[in-house]
Amino acid sequence: MLKNIFQSGFGGLVSQVINFIALLVISRLYTPETYASWAILMATTSIFSSIACFRYELAVVIPEDDDAASPFFWWCVISSFGMGIFAAVCMNLPQFKGILATNHLETNWLNTLVVHLLITTTGMTALMQYWNVRHQSFFLIRFHKLHSHLSQPPHK
Repeated sequence: MLKNIFQSGFGGLVSQVINFIALLVISRLYTPETYASWAILMATTSIFSSIACFRYELAVVIPEDDDAASPFFWWCVISSFGMGIFAAVCMNLPQFKGILATNHLETNWLNTLVVHLLITTTGMTALMQYWNVRHQSFFLIRFHKLHSHLSQPPHK
């Protein structure tokens, strides 16, 4: 048990160190306007992705067998995809188009695609993390924490 706690905690510690170092580098590489555009996209994504699965990914861990957990799993898949589509539609409403119109993010379809993909993958990532907890795959959780911070840009 102590080994599993160490594996899970070590991944979180290393990912936070990578996040901090990358944030220092990125803040010096990009102009404030570019960084602000990225921050708006990440804020939009984090708001919608926090409710992408409606927190049903927590219910995946509770049932005794996989057959009972399967409906929760598939509901989370469908809802995270649907939340991505909902956010993409919201971003195309006239009230929100002016917020994301900058020189560096000129095409609205790119914003829509990026937000949809980020919300969907964030919801799926949360789901798979709890699925790994269900199957006690703590090594995969550690690997996920390291991989997510290496493959995604850092944010505050």
